[in-house]
Amino acid sequence: MAKKRLSRAQKRKKKLQKRKSGQPRRSLAYHGNKYRGERHVMALMRAETGILETYVMSDRELTDRQVEVALTKFIGDLRRDGYQPAEHRDLVTVEPETYIDLVIWNIRRNWDDLFHEQPRHSGAELVGILRTILSSVETWSTPSPESRGYLNYIEGFLAQGGIHPHLISTDEGQEKEPESPSDAELLLDLGQTWLETDSNWARDRFFKKGQAMLDGGQADAIINVCQRLIGHRSEEALIEALRPLLQPAYRQLGVPYGSSPNSLLKRLLGQ
Repeated sequence: MAKKRLSRAQKRKKKLQKRKSGQPRRSLAYHGNKYRGERHVMALMRAETGILETYVMSDRELTDRQVEVALTKFIGDLRRDGYQPAEHRDLVTVEPETYIDLVIWNIRRNWDDLFHEQPRHSGAELVGILRTILSSVETWSTPSPESRGYLNYIEGFLAQGGIHPHLISTDEGQEKEPESPSDAELLLDLGQTWLETDSNWARDRFFKKGQAMLDGGQADAIINVCQRLIGHRSEEALIEALRPLLQPAYRQLGVPYGSSPNSLLKRLLGQ
């Protein structure tokens, strides 16, 4: 007996019923290396630059979860409508409710600039690039809804290539009272000093500060800082050196050992 074929409307109805029944949606992330090679690396980097620009524009309030939503939406847009250039905007509104739109807009802007210099990739290739970025988000995020582990990682990683987006203030002529640095900012400063100078003093202070933050339940902040440092210097030796902080921090968040798709972190957390 021939299998009955469902119409498009019936397939869509079936998908909606699955979502309502609480069945988890299949991840769109692509964990292969097809889109990390020379042919696609510039488009991949420019897309992540757009994400980082949004992070800076939001005064670093953008979260990994919002990036996931934006990438998933953009993938759907590309599959439905094909690639559309970024619209011209005289005024950019930066509010929490606009973050997802801003991620997509900034990726489009960066791709528009790139494709003025080289042929544009096909829609399927652009979808593959976004799915590859989704896999990075899954790799570097923590389970927290406020996770910024991926965003911290790419900020460090892109800095290796000299990419340092800056927040442009619109409050011209207004002086703001300097704010005291947060624990995370102090930890990052110590970590960067340690890596730049190979100072034992900075290393010891980094781990002492990290342990105090761990005792205070700041696991997410510790992971964000460590992943910023890993992004800046992607070396297995550094990941191993950070294990005394990273491993208990992940444990504090209840992440099962070996759950990360990233091979180095997977080996780290599985020890």
